[in-house]
Amino acid sequence: LQGKIHDYEMTLQLPAYLEAFGISLFEEHHIDKSRPVLLVNPWTSWESKNWGIENFIRCLRQLPPDIQILLCGGPADRAKNKQIASAAGRPITDLTGKTTLSELARIVQLSDLLLTGDTGTLHIAIALHVPTLSLWGPSAPEKYGPLVPGHIVVKSKYSCISCDKTKCRLKTNACMDAIVPEEISKKIAQFFMDKKTQ
Repeated sequence: LQGKIHDYEMTLQLPAYLEAFGISLFEEHHIDKSRPVLLVNPWTSWESKNWGIENFIRCLRQLPPDIQILLCGGPADRAKNKQIASAAGRPITDLTGKTTLSELARIVQLSDLLLTGDTGTLHIAIALHVPTLSLWGPSAPEKYGPLVPGHIVVKSKYSCISCDKTKCRLKTNACMDAIVPEEISKKIAQFFMDKKTQ
Protein backbone atom coordinates (compact mmCIF):
# COMPACT_ATOMS: atom_id res chain seq x y z
CA LEU A 1 0.00 0.00 0.00
CA GLN A 2 1.22 3.47 -0.82
CA GLY A 3 0.66 6.53 1.32
CA LYS A 4 -0.98 6.77 4.74
CA ILE A 5 -4.54 6.14 5.85
CA HIS A 6 -6.06 9.35 7.25
CA ASP A 7 -9.70 8.28 7.61
CA TYR A 8 -10.11 6.13 10.74
CA GLU A 9 -13.90 6.41 10.90
CA MET A 10 -15.67 3.09 11.60
CA THR A 11 -19.38 2.37 11.42
CA LEU A 12 -21.27 -0.51 13.02
CA GLN A 13 -24.83 -1.16 11.86
CA LEU A 14 -26.92 -3.04 14.43
CA PRO A 15 -29.77 -5.38 13.43
CA ALA A 16 -33.25 -3.86 13.66
CA TYR A 17 -34.49 -6.35 16.27
CA LEU A 18 -32.11 -4.88 18.85
CA GLU A 19 -34.01 -1.60 18.89
CA ALA A 20 -36.92 -3.15 20.81
CA PHE A 21 -34.51 -5.02 23.11
CA GLY A 22 -32.82 -1.78 24.16
CA ILE A 23 -36.07 0.06 24.82
CA SER A 24 -37.46 -2.84 26.83
CA LEU A 25 -34.27 -3.26 28.89
CA PHE A 26 -34.19 0.44 29.78
CA GLU A 27 -37.87 0.32 30.78
CA GLU A 28 -37.31 -2.81 32.88
CA HIS A 29 -34.50 -1.12 34.83
CA HIS A 30 -36.24 2.29 35.01
CA ILE A 31 -33.52 4.04 33.04
CA ASP A 32 -34.74 7.44 31.86
CA LYS A 33 -33.19 8.51 28.55
CA SER A 34 -33.98 12.15 29.34
CA ARG A 35 -31.34 11.95 32.10
CA PRO A 36 -27.59 11.27 31.61
CA VAL A 37 -26.63 7.61 31.08
CA LEU A 38 -23.07 6.49 31.83
CA LEU A 39 -22.06 2.96 30.84
CA VAL A 40 -19.03 1.60 32.72
CA ASN A 41 -16.98 -1.34 31.43
CA PRO A 42 -14.35 -1.76 34.18
CA TRP A 43 -12.38 -4.82 33.04
CA THR A 44 -10.05 -5.65 30.17
CA SER A 45 -8.43 -8.87 28.98
CA TRP A 46 -5.04 -7.72 30.33
CA GLU A 47 -4.44 -7.64 34.07
CA SER A 48 -2.11 -4.65 33.55
CA LYS A 49 -4.80 -2.52 31.84
CA ASN A 50 -7.28 -2.78 34.73
CA TRP A 51 -7.88 0.29 36.90
CA GLY A 52 -9.05 -1.70 39.90
CA ILE A 53 -12.17 -1.99 42.05
CA GLU A 54 -11.29 0.78 44.53
CA ASN A 55 -10.54 3.31 41.79
CA PHE A 56 -13.89 2.71 40.11
CA ILE A 57 -15.72 2.93 43.45
CA ARG A 58 -14.04 6.26 44.30
CA CYS A 59 -14.80 7.61 40.83
CA LEU A 60 -18.48 6.61 40.76
CA ARG A 61 -19.15 7.79 44.33
CA GLN A 62 -18.31 11.36 43.36
CA LEU A 63 -20.45 11.68 40.26
CA PRO A 64 -23.49 13.99 40.30
CA PRO A 65 -26.62 12.11 41.48
CA ASP A 66 -28.58 12.70 38.26
CA ILE A 67 -26.15 10.51 36.27
CA GLN A 68 -27.58 7.01 35.80
CA ILE A 69 -24.84 4.37 35.91
CA LEU A 70 -24.88 1.01 34.13
CA LEU A 71 -22.18 -1.62 34.68
CA CYS A 72 -21.31 -4.17 32.01
CA GLY A 73 -18.86 -7.01 31.46
CA GLY A 74 -18.65 -10.74 30.90
CA PRO A 75 -19.71 -13.54 33.28
CA ALA A 76 -16.19 -13.67 34.78
CA ASP A 77 -16.58 -10.03 35.88
CA ARG A 78 -19.74 -10.55 37.95
CA ALA A 79 -18.13 -10.75 41.41
CA LYS A 80 -15.88 -7.71 40.85
CA ASN A 81 -18.68 -5.60 39.40
CA LYS A 82 -20.97 -6.62 42.27
CA GLN A 83 -18.35 -5.20 44.65
CA ILE A 84 -18.28 -1.93 42.71
CA ALA A 85 -22.07 -1.67 42.59
CA SER A 86 -22.54 -2.43 46.28
CA ALA A 87 -19.83 -0.04 47.50
CA ALA A 88 -20.48 2.96 45.24
CA GLY A 89 -23.10 4.39 47.58
CA ARG A 90 -25.63 5.10 44.85
CA PRO A 91 -28.06 3.18 42.59
CA ILE A 92 -26.25 1.26 39.85
CA THR A 93 -27.79 -1.02 37.23
CA ASP A 94 -25.53 -4.07 36.97
CA LEU A 95 -25.91 -5.81 33.60
CA THR A 96 -22.72 -7.85 33.93
CA GLY A 97 -22.94 -11.18 32.12
CA LYS A 98 -26.61 -10.63 31.25
CA THR A 99 -26.27 -9.74 27.56
CA THR A 100 -24.92 -11.14 24.34
CA LEU A 101 -22.26 -9.13 22.51
CA SER A 102 -24.81 -7.68 20.10
CA GLU A 103 -27.14 -6.77 22.98
CA LEU A 104 -24.23 -5.06 24.72
CA ALA A 105 -23.64 -3.07 21.52
CA ARG A 106 -27.24 -1.85 21.71
CA ILE A 107 -26.74 -0.76 25.35
CA VAL A 108 -23.60 1.08 24.28
CA GLN A 109 -25.61 2.79 21.53
CA LEU A 110 -28.24 3.98 24.03
CA SER A 111 -25.67 5.35 26.47
CA ASP A 112 -24.41 8.93 26.46
CA LEU A 113 -20.85 8.09 27.50
CA LEU A 114 -18.76 4.93 27.96
CA LEU A 115 -16.12 4.82 30.70
CA THR A 116 -13.65 2.02 29.98
CA GLY A 117 -10.08 0.90 29.60
CA ASP A 118 -8.56 -0.39 26.36
CA THR A 119 -11.24 -2.97 25.53
CA GLY A 120 -13.34 -4.32 22.68
CA THR A 121 -16.30 -2.39 24.11
CA LEU A 122 -14.34 0.82 23.51
CA HIS A 123 -14.05 0.03 19.81
CA ILE A 124 -17.74 -0.92 19.61
CA ALA A 125 -18.60 2.52 21.01
CA ILE A 126 -16.27 4.24 18.54
CA ALA A 127 -17.92 2.39 15.64
CA LEU A 128 -21.37 3.37 16.95
CA HIS A 129 -20.26 7.03 17.30
CA VAL A 130 -20.88 7.01 21.05
CA PRO A 131 -18.54 9.26 23.07
CA THR A 132 -16.02 7.49 25.30
CA LEU A 133 -13.69 8.27 28.17
CA SER A 134 -10.90 5.71 28.06
CA LEU A 135 -8.09 5.05 30.56
CA TRP A 136 -4.63 4.13 29.30
CA GLY A 137 -1.46 2.74 30.90
CA PRO A 138 0.43 -0.22 29.39
CA SER A 139 -1.05 0.24 25.91
CA ALA A 140 -0.82 3.43 23.84
CA PRO A 141 -3.93 5.31 22.70
CA GLU A 142 -1.93 6.74 19.78
CA LYS A 143 -1.69 3.18 18.49
CA TYR A 144 -4.88 1.48 19.71
CA GLY A 145 -7.19 4.19 20.94
CA PRO A 146 -9.85 6.40 19.45
CA LEU A 147 -8.30 7.90 16.33
CA VAL A 148 -11.32 10.07 15.55
CA PRO A 149 -12.59 13.23 17.34
CA GLY A 150 -15.26 13.19 20.03
CA HIS A 151 -13.55 10.98 22.62
CA ILE A 152 -11.77 11.72 25.89
CA VAL A 153 -8.47 9.90 26.35
CA VAL A 154 -6.76 9.84 29.76
CA LYS A 155 -3.21 8.61 29.61
CA SER A 156 -1.32 7.73 32.78
CA LYS A 157 1.54 10.06 33.68
CA TYR A 158 3.53 7.23 35.22
CA SER A 159 7.10 6.82 33.93
CA CYS A 160 6.89 3.38 32.29
CA ILE A 161 3.64 3.59 30.34
CA SER A 162 3.02 1.96 26.95
CA CYS A 163 5.07 -1.13 27.82
CA ASP A 164 2.63 -3.44 25.96
CA LYS A 165 2.95 -6.05 28.74
CA THR A 166 -0.12 -8.03 29.78
CA LYS A 167 1.20 -8.17 33.35
CA CYS A 168 3.00 -5.35 35.14
CA ARG A 169 6.72 -6.08 35.43
CA LEU A 170 6.73 -4.15 38.73
CA LYS A 171 3.78 -6.28 39.93
CA THR A 172 2.03 -3.10 41.06
CA ASN A 173 -0.08 -1.83 38.11
CA ALA A 174 1.39 1.52 39.14
CA CYS A 175 0.69 3.18 35.80
CA MET A 176 -3.06 2.56 36.02
CA ASP A 177 -3.15 3.45 39.71
CA ALA A 178 -1.51 6.78 38.84
CA ILE A 179 -4.81 7.80 37.18
CA VAL A 180 -6.65 9.69 39.94
CA PRO A 181 -10.35 8.75 40.38
CA GLU A 182 -11.36 12.29 41.36
CA GLU A 183 -9.96 13.62 38.07
CA ILE A 184 -12.01 11.11 36.10
CA SER A 185 -15.16 12.02 38.06
CA LYS A 186 -14.61 15.67 37.15
CA LYS A 187 -14.14 14.85 33.47
CA ILE A 188 -17.36 12.83 33.41
CA ALA A 189 -19.32 15.57 35.21
CA GLN A 190 -17.89 18.17 32.80
CA PHE A 191 -18.84 16.04 29.80
CA PHE A 192 -22.48 15.96 30.90
CA MET A 193 -22.48 19.69 31.77
CA ASP A 194 -21.17 20.47 28.29
CA LYS A 195 -23.75 18.13 26.75
CA LYS A 196 -26.58 20.07 28.44
CA THR A 197 -25.42 23.31 26.83
CA GLN A 198 -25.07 21.91 23.31
